[in-house]
Amino acid sequence: MQENWIGKSVGVNFGFPYELDGAKKLLRVFTTRADTIMGVTFMAIAAEHPLAARFAEGRPDIAAFIEECKRVSFAEADLATMEKKGVATGFSVTHPLTGADVRCGSAITS
Repeated sequence: MQENWIGKSVGVNFGFPYELDGAKKLLRVFTTRADTIMGVTFMAIAAEHPLAARFAEGRPDIAAFIEECKRVSFAEADLATMEKKGVATGFSVTHPLTGADVRCGSAITS
């Protein structure tokens, strides 16, 4: 549906390695601007992402933030003026090109 709405996007997928519960995985991201990947220093994870739900286990602050996100209007006019909010998860992934730690937070808007 989104492809029909905004049109086809051509780009590249990057995988940011991480380990969680003893399993090695990749957090995949898509960008139409591969040249910007070197500048990644932070990653926002949508409140609806399965990782956000996993981070909320035992973390009332993250769980409350996710609940707040469910009540937010995502109308284009509202997004343009709303305050950007996020919560630290204490989670990080590894930059696929530099090997640097990249902190991840959950955010209402990215």
